[in-house]
Amino acid sequence: MMGMGVPERAYVAFASPDGKLFRNLTEDFYSASSPCVSFDGRRFLFAGRGASTQTPAIWERGIDRSRLRKVTEGNGDPSGPIYLPDGRILYSDRPERGVATEARSLFSCAPDGSDVRRLTFGDQQDIRARLLADGRIRFQRRVLTPAPLPDPLDLVIHPDGTMLSAMFDPGARRGTQEDLPPVKPPKGDYVLGAAEATPRAVPPALTSVIRTEWKTGTLLCLNAYASRIPSVAGLPRGAIRRVRVTTPSPEPGEGELSAEAPVMSDGSFFVEVPADTPLRIHLLGEGGRVLASFESGVWVRANENHGCVGCHEDPELAPENRQPLAIGRPPESLLLGLTRGGGFSRGR
Repeated sequence: MMGMGVPERAYVAFASPDGKLFRNLTEDFYSASSPCVSFDGRRFLFAGRGASTQTPAIWERGIDRSRLRKVTEGNGDPSGPIYLPDGRILYSDRPERGVATEARSLFSCAPDGSDVRRLTFGDQQDIRARLLADGRIRFQRRVLTPAPLPDPLDLVIHPDGTMLSAMFDPGARRGTQEDLPPVKPPKGDYVLGAAEATPRAVPPALTSVIRTEWKTGTLLCLNAYASRIPSVAGLPRGAIRRVRVTTPSPEPGEGELSAEAPVMSDGSFFVEVPADTPLRIHLLGEGGRVLASFESGVWVRANENHGCVGCHEDPELAPENRQPLAIGRPPESLLLGLTRGGGFSRGR
């Protein structure tokens, strides 16, 4: 199964590798792309527009072209849908309806399009999600603000948006033709993406720690000196005095809200932060001098206790077998500074 043609008039087709069997599955659509085959191999999701004037939507259809149904229009530009092991559907879309922006976030919804949940946060571009064999979601984040990065970041999350981490896979290719099943398209068309339309194993459905009635989560760093960034890894112990956490102000033109917490002598820090809020981390030295900033962004979900070994550490690094000093006391609450008071209390 493949998405084909120029992006504006792309279509989804079913084809045999030798090209002898070819069937356009979306000829009744103005454009259709990014197909994902169901685990039983009988249905597929795709993003499509029935006419050039219509809003894009996520659709589902049988491989035999039967049972067409609209899943969701999302926030006006949904794309890249995938099936999740628990039956939900994940897709990328604008963070808010009616806002023209390059930013995209990941969302999930029930099979009928209801119960929409936002999974990633920040004014970045989260795209190209795919399901891994262990049940996690791999996706690309293109950093747009405050300064665009030339290459996207490979990140992974659980299907509920928790457990954000970097994906370390030096041998991975990003959507190259070598990754696609061999397909011979009709003359004049070219392949944009392909997937085998056969039954496949269902990855495990990962459990969720989210408690929707809670409004906060925690961030624990075991050792801020553990980093792949030479300027951080080379710092002497004691050089990092505090950590500053910032988030965009909800009021236009007001810049950022910020709050600080101490970094312990072993490099650890433990903070409570508002849930579902884009956060940036800055390491501070003597006199509040910024030693390093991590602009790609992080977040925690409600009731999530998010931990990391270091700050942009080597993904293959195992933590030391010791108790970090920061967890010897309750997490430092940053709620007042990051929410303007915001009516938050610890946990709820």
